[in-house]
Amino acid sequence: MKKKEYVIYNKALDNMLRFTTGEVIIYGDKQEAVDDLYGDEEVMLIQDLSLRNQQIISDQLEETPILGGRMKELSTEDLRNELASRGWQTQNLWHMDDVLQNYKCSEGDALDIIQRALNHEGVREYIFDTIDEICWQEGIKQKES
Repeated sequence: MKKKEYVIYNKALDNMLRFTTGEVIIYGDKQEAVDDLYGDEEVMLIQDLSLRNQQIISDQLEETPILGGRMKELSTEDLRNELASRGWQTQNLWHMDDVLQNYKCSEGDALDIIQRALNHEGVREYIFDTIDEICWQEGIKQKES
């Protein structure tokens, strides 16, 4: 059975959400697509698209397999810009080299160490406390619960 894949589709404009590089964004997780919806867009299974739009995706996958093709050719800056255009903070990304420059370990261990450090409760708590402090200093009111 083929896995379900989704796109964000604007019926009024008959177009699909694309990366800034032009490729249609294909989601393997429906909720992730729902989280990216904007305006008159809807999440659609690829198989439910018009034959023309299905062909566009098919041609894209033939020419540029996601992650295995052109996506890897994009610069880190292009990838950062794409994430930033979707609302993600990209000013300070961490890389396994941040660990490898100081420790003798595998790349996999280095990535695991970064993930564990950034997901540490103390780090997350500090970030949220700092967000609260900056908002207070700027006079930005907290939402009512």
